[in-house]
Amino acid sequence: MDLDFLGSVPDDPVVKQAVRQQMPFLQLAPQSKAAQAVLHLADRLQELRFPRLQRSKLRAQGLKGQSLGP
Repeated sequence: MDLDFLGSVPDDPVVKQAVRQQMPFLQLAPQSKAAQAVLHLADRLQELRFPRLQRSKLRAQGLKGQSLGP
């Protein structure tokens, strides 16, 4: 079984702040290091699932309204 490293999410104080405010850190601080890392991971996962689609089209669709569960 091969496993590819897709990335990581750095320790970011914005995440703690978002938890205290009970708000998603992607919404609270979309330009934070953690938010950018999560978006990068989402891009990588979408590339694996939809290799033929252009990233710009996927990014335009965004994650809004999409379930993160199975």
